[in-house]
Amino acid sequence: MGATDEKKIDILLQEYQQTLSNRNHYHSIRWTMGTVFIAATFSLFGVSFLKELLDQPEKVVTMGVFSLLVLAVWVAFSIHGQTYVNACHIRLNQIEKQIQGLAGTDFPKLHHEIGKAMKEKRSGTTITVIMLDTVVTAWLVRIWLLPSMQQYVVFFVLLWLAISLWMLYFYWPEMQRLKVDP
Repeated sequence: MGATDEKKIDILLQEYQQTLSNRNHYHSIRWTMGTVFIAATFSLFGVSFLKELLDQPEKVVTMGVFSLLVLAVWVAFSIHGQTYVNACHIRLNQIEKQIQGLAGTDFPKLHHEIGKAMKEKRSGTTITVIMLDTVVTAWLVRIWLLPSMQQYVVFFVLLWLAISLWMLYFYWPEMQRLKVDP
C-alpha cells in the first residue's frame, strides 16, 4: 500500500466519521421530536377522560382529531428523516467497501452488518406503525364509549384512512428508494 492509498484511506475515514455523525444526528432528532409529539398525543388522550369533558363529547372528538393529526405530522417528519439515515447507511457501506479495497484487508463491516440486521428484524418503522395503530384504536374505542357519538367513529376511520393514504402516497416511494442494501 502506497502513500497515495494511505491518503485516500485517511480521507475516507474522515468522511466515514462525518457521515456517521450525520446519521446519528438525523436519527436522534427524529426520536427527540417524537417524544414531544407522542407525549402530546397521549396527554390529549388522558385529558379526554376528565369529568368536565363528559358532557362535551364534541370536544373529545376534536381532541381526538387533533391528537391524530399531531401524530401524523411526527410520522411524516420521522419518515422524511429516515431517508437521510438510510442514505448515510448506504454511504457508510460504500466507504467500508472502498477502504477494504484500498487496504487489502478485511475492514470491519459494521454498517454492512447493521443493514443486514435491519432487513432481518423489526425496525423503528414497524414499532411506529404498531404505536399508530394502538393510538387510533384507543381513540376509536374512546369515542365509541361516548354517549351518542358512535357516528363519529366512521369519521375517525375515514380520517385515519385519508392520513394513511397521504403518507403512503408521498413517503413510501422515497423509503423504498433508499433501502439499506448490505
